[in-house]
Amino acid sequence: MAKKRFSESVEFGGLSLGDETARLSVKIHRGSLELEDADAILAGSRCEAKIEIAPDGEQGTLKIGGKSIKEVEPLEAVVDVKRFGVSREDFTTGLTFQVSEIDVSKLARFANKAGKLTLKRTGDIPNAVKAEAEALLDGEKADGKEPDEINDGD
Repeated sequence: MAKKRFSESVEFGGLSLGDETARLSVKIHRGSLELEDADAILAGSRCEAKIEIAPDGEQGTLKIGGKSIKEVEPLEAVVDVKRFGVSREDFTTGLTFQVSEIDVSKLARFANKAGKLTLKRTGDIPNAVKAEAEALLDGEKADGKEPDEINDGD
């Protein structure tokens, strides 16, 4: 049976910001996670996440305004993990945060740093299309149209 929890050292990559979401890329050493577990945790999952910067050496040091900051507080949030990539050495994925639920300036401190990632899968990412279809069945409007005004091709 596949695991639903992951807690290992990782490399955080770049941070991408959108209007409603922020995505932090992550590289996980292939020896840290079995493929079956990666599939269960890293594909279409909503997870409780905790990210931390590596506590040892320069990896945990940030320079902001010319000052070195040795410790960065861990960040906890609910994230969506939509998909993952696989190479011989690594798994790659992205953590999608809702910007309304986090402090983006704190999240930015993790970009391009080594650290630790803890994920606990809580369920699947909600399917917006499914939710819209259910709303239509209940007679609610979608995009300002009545249910009988909506057809498949338009």
